[in-house]
Amino acid sequence: DDRLPLNPVLVQPVDKIGNYGGTWRMGMKSSRDHAIFIRHLAYENLLRWDAQWTKVIPNLAQKYSVNESFTEYTFTLRKGLKWSDGAPFDADDILFWYEDVFSNEELSPTQPNWLVVEGQPVVVKKIDKHKVKFIFSAPYGLFPQVICKPFGSEITNYPKHYLKKFHKKYNHDIDELVKQQGFESWVELFISKNGPVGSID
Repeated sequence: DDRLPLNPVLVQPVDKIGNYGGTWRMGMKSSRDHAIFIRHLAYENLLRWDAQWTKVIPNLAQKYSVNESFTEYTFTLRKGLKWSDGAPFDADDILFWYEDVFSNEELSPTQPNWLVVEGQPVVVKKIDKHKVKFIFSAPYGLFPQVICKPFGSEITNYPKHYLKKFHKKYNHDIDELVKQQGFESWVELFISKNGPVGSID
């Protein structure tokens, strides 16, 4: 009860519940092929594909709505979601990704094309603790399908409570920490703690 959200995702087996345990071997192209890891073991995007890959279904978002022009998407997060260390996951983590990673020119010198419409990057606003809105400058009807891809995990992959101590905006002693840990810059330090920014294929 302490680990699960109030309304967890219920996975419906395609045929029947499988057998736990055993050994699973799979190939990876290189260190850049972490999308395969996300697809099979860490697929925790706002939305996801169903088991047959036929439709988009809620995941970390309990539900979402879209305006008539397909320019604004509002996601309602499941209440009680937690990171692996037990800290809560909520809208502040998504805002940390948007304001302090995606919108930070040192961490993200270029914007990924899946979050840019007609040359304008997405704008993300926090509505409340469990609700965020993504706003595009023009219609983006495929956005729900796009964020089901492995790179959609960028939005939900930045635990603010952990990463802010490695970000220069929040840690005024960041230069000292960079030296202590043997890095040349705070950007290198930050990436070492959470992986490359925006590099998922």
